[in-house]
Amino acid sequence: MKTTRYIDDILSQPEALSAALGGFDAETLGSTVRRIETGAIDRIVVTGMGGSYFAGYPAWLLLAAAGSPAWWVEASELVHHVPALVTPKTLLWILSQSGRSAEIRALLDLVRQAKRAPACILATTNDGDGPLAQQADLTLLLNAGSEHTVATRTFLNTLAVTQLAALALASQPLQAAQRDLRHSLEAVQAYLAAWKENLDQIARTVGAPERLVIVGRGLSLASALAGALVIKEAAKFNAEGMSAAQFRHGPLELADPRLTVLVLEGEGEAGVMNRRLMRDLLGCRAQAVWLSAQTDPSLPCICLPEGSGPGLPIAQIVPLQLLSVHLALTGGFEPGAFRHSGKVTLTE
Repeated sequence: MKTTRYIDDILSQPEALSAALGGFDAETLGSTVRRIETGAIDRIVVTGMGGSYFAGYPAWLLLAAAGSPAWWVEASELVHHVPALVTPKTLLWILSQSGRSAEIRALLDLVRQAKRAPACILATTNDGDGPLAQQADLTLLLNAGSEHTVATRTFLNTLAVTQLAALALASQPLQAAQRDLRHSLEAVQAYLAAWKENLDQIARTVGAPERLVIVGRGLSLASALAGALVIKEAAKFNAEGMSAAQFRHGPLELADPRLTVLVLEGEGEAGVMNRRLMRDLLGCRAQAVWLSAQTDPSLPCICLPEGSGPGLPIAQIVPLQLLSVHLALTGGFEPGAFRHSGKVTLTE
């Protein structure tokens, strides 16, 4: 199989992720951390759109788990429905790979008003010359290089940079997270070195689904949400990502042979609950597939690169990117090619 621009972007992710990890400097956040510790900043609002927004979910989880007063709010909702969340004591953390999408520009326009000016705007972006970086008080660059199609390198790098930054902002140690991220980087590199074989395994396991849902919990929820997004965008195939817990509250009624559910194992207690859901889905005759770094001969399984802690969603998203290649080819589309939109959304 020949590569495409989208596949090339997928295959180049380990190099880009290495650049992101090498370029992250927690000292950049030092003055902001001190403002949080003194109460000059009393809340953190994490916001974005699309894949950038989903990539911010693990960072919000880390902040919240450390006891930080933090919100995770879609930029459009923040601008048009809950602008009061942005106060003079807010750290407004804006995630946008381009830094120039319509909602980000609207948010920047909003905070230019004196009554909505936050204490600090922290940007996480791939474009140091874009509107977001130019207006931010502090910028964490993704160092992902130029992507050709659907977000790949920028998504992985946003996951890595924002989780490290969240730990720093919450005055938590970084060493364990950095080890987890390096381990996932190595695992993804090895996985993509055999991408054709892994793509074949994914294609055999998933086949041609009629309906597709991806579920996860905790850090894995970011993978479920972003995985469904990349499948819709890159493969033109309708997929839904959601919390594995929410799936039991109604969507479980969809379970029958027409439904394919990809269940991300997750870690700890989440893995136990997700395995129980997997068994229940199979009992309902759904086409359930277990996504784990450890294969289980008793279950239909897609093998993932190894990943733990902050590295977990990085390891989980890469096979879902390859799944989008399979579904695009099955549907007769060029993987990752745009039809109705483009790399940057410029209209609300």
